[in-house]
Amino acid sequence: MKTVVITGGCSGIGLATAKAFLQDGCRVYALDTHAPTSPVPEHFHHVPADITDAASVEEAAASVPGPIDVLFNNAGIMRRGTLFDSTEGEFDALFA
Repeated sequence: MKTVVITGGCSGIGLATAKAFLQDGCRVYALDTHAPTSPVPEHFHHVPADITDAASVEEAAASVPGPIDVLFNNAGIMRRGTLFDSTEGEFDALFA
């Protein structure tokens, strides 16, 4: 059984991708700040992690057993509005 790690894997595109890997017989570890809000299939594991914090990522990665066969870096943030509506902090967070 292949091991898949998906950042931001508990909602949206990340969760849809996780379900596709699960259908293919993989074991999925979803690194995310929030747990999934809908029921998840067997072999889906939520691993609490904040990818903006290196220590959090290291701790999460250490909890994934065995080698990682697939890494899908999906986590991100989105701000709505124009460039001129964004604060400097929001701009920095979006591109960091």
